Amino acid sequence: MKRTPKTEHARLKKENEKLLKLIGAELENRMPENPHYGDVGDLEHTKKLLIEILCFQRDAFDELEIEKELLD
Repeated sequence: MKRTPKTEHARLKKENEKLLKLIGAELENRMPENPHYGDVGDLEHTKKLLIEILCFQRDAFDELEIEKELLD
C-alpha cells in the first residue's frame, strides 16, 4: 500500500490508541501492597509526562488548567 499522509495518520492514530491502552494496563497493574516514595515518584513523573502530551495534543501551554480538570 502506498504511504500517504492519510494512511500514515490513520496508522499512527491506531498505534497511539494501543499505547494508551498499554499505559492504562500498566497503571492498573502497578499497585504495590506497600508503596514507597519511589513508587509515588514514578507516578508523579508519569503524570507530568501525560500532562505534557495532553498540552501538545490540545495546542495548549497551560498545565495548570489540566491540573484543575484533574481535580473535578
